[in-house]
Amino acid sequence: MTERRSRRPSVTLRPASFRVEAERDRPDTSFTPILRHLWRQDPAIEHVVFVDHEGECVDYCTGEDPYEAQVTGAQLCITLALFSNFSDKIEGGRVSSFELRASKHDHLIRQIGDGYVLVVTVNGSIDQGLIADVEDAVEALRSEAGLPAPAWEPGERGLKVDVRPAVGWDYAPSGFSLEERRETIQAVLGRWEEVGALAQDRIVCFRVLTESGAEVTLAYDPEERRWMLW
Repeated sequence: MTERRSRRPSVTLRPASFRVEAERDRPDTSFTPILRHLWRQDPAIEHVVFVDHEGECVDYCTGEDPYEAQVTGAQLCITLALFSNFSDKIEGGRVSSFELRASKHDHLIRQIGDGYVLVVTVNGSIDQGLIADVEDAVEALRSEAGLPAPAWEPGERGLKVDVRPAVGWDYAPSGFSLEERRETIQAVLGRWEEVGALAQDRIVCFRVLTESGAEVTLAYDPEERRWMLW
């Protein structure tokens, strides 16, 4: 697994490294560039498969056997259904994602919504940077398919933060939205860094004053490329 470096927040996709993709057994779809971009992010990724609730392949990207990729997607979609049924029985709520760790491969299975699932197979282990890449792909797939974020989606993903260039820092927040609430930032009162709970990652914190007069803290995790509101 290649080491991942911290990245500043950006709306621009990172340049994809060159990889040799396996010959496809079907034409490209509008989802192919999204899946291909995710596949190219990390040389450890073997398969990226987009399937429906029955395990039928909608599209995929792989450097290995396309048939094997599609079978893997179908089987793990069935596994997700088993986990979901169990969660329903214990009143645990909707399963949005899970990781399957094994001696040879790790798998990340992510619900997208309305019966669609994204399956990522990794030759090695899953790290936080890969999870962040998958979340970017989930948002892009939803946008392309016209699927809204489901009600069971983790709330923190609903937070959207706009950034601007800043003197002395690479960036600073200029506004944020959460659900139907939209706030413009009048001033940044302070900036500091804290050590995260996982893997000792650094979290960049901004104390801000909104135009409505509220003081809040916006924290950014560069490894997960995720904002939090405190």
